[in-house]
Amino acid sequence: MHKDQLIKLLNQPDTQEELLKLIHELQLRQIELDIQIEKLRKTNEELGNRYKKYSDLYEFAPVGYLTLDEKGNILKFNSASSKLLGVERSKLTGIPFCRLVAEESIPLFKQFIQTVFSKQANASCELKIKVQGKKRIYLHIEGTSKIPGLKLKNRCLAVIGDSTAYIEANNALNEYMQKLNKRVKELDCHYKLSSLKSNSLAELLQKTAEILPPAWQHSDKACARIILDGQSYKTRNFQETIWRQASNIIINGRPAGTVEVGYLEQIAQSSEEDPFLFEERNLLDVIATRISKIIERVRAKEALSNAFKASQLREREIAALFNSSRAILKNQSFPDAARAIFDACKELIGASSGYVALLSIDGIENEVLFLDSGGLPCNVDSKLPMPIRGLRAEAYRTGKTVYENNFSNSSWIQFIPKGHVRLNNVLFSPLAIGGKVVGIMGIANKSGGFTEDDSRMATSFGELASIALMNSMSIETIKELNRNLELRVEERTAELQTSNKYLEQEIEEHREADKALRKALSEIKKLKDQIEAENIYLRKEVKTQHQFADIIGNSDSMKHAIYLSEQVSNTNTTVLIQGETGTGKELFAAAIHNLSPRKDRPMITVNCAALPSNLIESELFGREKGAFTGADSLQVGRFEIANNSTLCLDEIGELPLEIQAKLLRAIQYSKFERLGSSKTIKVDVRILATTNRNLEEEVRNGRFRQDLFYRLNVFPITVPPLRRRKEDIPLLVGAFVSKFARKSGKKIDSIPKETMRILQDYSWPGNVRELESVIERSVILCPETTLYLADKLEPVPLPLSSGISTLEEIERMHILRSLSLTGWRINGKNGTASLLGIHPSTLRARMHKLKIKRPEY
Repeated sequence: MHKDQLIKLLNQPDTQEELLKLIHELQLRQIELDIQIEKLRKTNEELGNRYKKYSDLYEFAPVGYLTLDEKGNILKFNSASSKLLGVERSKLTGIPFCRLVAEESIPLFKQFIQTVFSKQANASCELKIKVQGKKRIYLHIEGTSKIPGLKLKNRCLAVIGDSTAYIEANNALNEYMQKLNKRVKELDCHYKLSSLKSNSLAELLQKTAEILPPAWQHSDKACARIILDGQSYKTRNFQETIWRQASNIIINGRPAGTVEVGYLEQIAQSSEEDPFLFEERNLLDVIATRISKIIERVRAKEALSNAFKASQLREREIAALFNSSRAILKNQSFPDAARAIFDACKELIGASSGYVALLSIDGIENEVLFLDSGGLPCNVDSKLPMPIRGLRAEAYRTGKTVYENNFSNSSWIQFIPKGHVRLNNVLFSPLAIGGKVVGIMGIANKSGGFTEDDSRMATSFGELASIALMNSMSIETIKELNRNLELRVEERTAELQTSNKYLEQEIEEHREADKALRKALSEIKKLKDQIEAENIYLRKEVKTQHQFADIIGNSDSMKHAIYLSEQVSNTNTTVLIQGETGTGKELFAAAIHNLSPRKDRPMITVNCAALPSNLIESELFGREKGAFTGADSLQVGRFEIANNSTLCLDEIGELPLEIQAKLLRAIQYSKFERLGSSKTIKVDVRILATTNRNLEEEVRNGRFRQDLFYRLNVFPITVPPLRRRKEDIPLLVGAFVSKFARKSGKKIDSIPKETMRILQDYSWPGNVRELESVIERSVILCPETTLYLADKLEPVPLPLSSGISTLEEIERMHILRSLSLTGWRINGKNGTASLLGIHPSTLRARMHKLKIKRPEY
């Protein structure tokens, strides 16, 4: 029953039958309601299950779902959206979606929102998203605000997905298509280039220039030009234009030219716009690269051909050098070996004439060994000396091979003697031994002229000839040594025979030696007493004369030198006092000793410059009786005398090299042996050394041992020259005036300012010693109480030579100076021959010719 019928029955009069019927209807209605309620419950349960299933599908969907409002704020999202956007769920709700979008994609997103809400239309776009901690990714977003059957109030449902791979693939595809189009154009142009046939590089470049314009976009308005090494290859219509592009031709890593393509008129809409396509620029670069490779290949082929020719020439050169080397071994005579070497060199180079000559003894002329005119007329006597002039002199001077191809028209032709072989071109290679040119090999008249390869080969043969000459000289030296050895053996045999006769006599004299020894001990005692007496006198003299008070000066440099002396005086450290002549180095040495713990004993001084080189060793270290000829008594050396005291080595820079080694050992180990004795003497000596030389420069020049310099240079003190402490000159002048006025009995109480100014302006090359002499002379000549200078202070001129020395005199002086430096030692690493760079036998021959003999002492 319907509701209206039920209400109608209830309003009717109640009858039993109707009431029962009504109850029955109500019961049926109740059952129907229960059934509907059960259906409704099942429907609600099914809807709940469907909603849960939808929620799970929404939440765990593989794509991102978003709900956005009109402003683009995120209202709802699923897990995939949170992962794609790289934002935690707790931070994603309510934030503007624009905050996650890259700046360049924000306009696209705003347009997307406008399309969805304003136009009520579906929309999609690609957005670039900023993901925290990762590189930016692309998202594809699709959205709508209108779905049939679903009411969306100012809401937008959007789906997002990662489109990075798609975008990158699409970009790669576009790039590939561009490269493909570019490659098609390149291949078309390369095909045409490959079809070119030419007989020369110039023809190939000209045809290449004509092929280029058709490959460009506007070929009817294009022109081309190729420039290589300053030469142009261009199309007929070529004109200089502002619309052009160029690419360098690179040969061996360096630009050698350009490939240019230009338009004869403006192609682009504006003059600032580039009229050329990107592909055209790439094509031009590729063509330039290909041209570069073609040029490199052509030139490499030429270089290979030249290298093959050079290799063949080198093989011939090696064979010729080998045969010449065999000639040296076969022929001990230098002229024979030199002839074989000369013939091989002349044949290899292709010359027709020449000669070999050695430097004469006077060093002015060539002594010709042989002359080969090559069949040409020659009226010059090959045995006559040949002056060293012209191009020959250049070879002697430089020590290098020289040549002249236009000899007949050069200035050198004036030095060729009359009647000599006609010379079109010449080459001279010097022969050198020990860095000194001693001869020359000349070859001439090569067809086509000499080259650098000829110069190199001639140098090799010249070196080989030098070896042959040195070998010949060595053989002669060995023969001379053998003769000398035989003579010495004979002399020694005679000496041994004589020694045998006197052997018994010497045994008898041995007994007499004991008596002589006792007598010598007595003499030693006398000498000891004498030395002790001298020591007492020297102590008094040193104490009265040498103190720092004697060192006059108030300048900073002098104060610094005095300060260093005071600091080092109480030690046993070796001191090197440096300074120019006359600066007072000996005063500093004496002051250091007087302030040291050794002041109770006198300081022993050795003037290394005043002693002859053959006496320095015995003076320093002493000698035994009979150590050498003239050593009639025992001599105690300065090292032994200075035991427990100080030894001052004055002007140590003058010490000969052979003594420096023994001095180094004595300083380093405090041990030495007397000359003629094997007994080692140990002493305790402090070393003070003075010098006016630059020892570092002496070490570099090989005149002073490096190890001895380092041993002496423990504590260097530099005494400044007088010109660098001019403020001390008034003090020194006052002291010297008082000293010499007192000695001469004069009274000088004033010094004019002009006089003092002159004294301070003078450079004083002799330093304090020169100043003292000038003041003494002025005081002696001064007639009044005011001091005036006796003469003008001008640099002392060096005496002029009365004449020009001859070469022989210069050579003799140079050899004597070198012998003096080496202590007359000829052989050995530190000998005179090594110092002069010549062979010892050559030095002896020069000494014999120049009448140089070792002095007798």
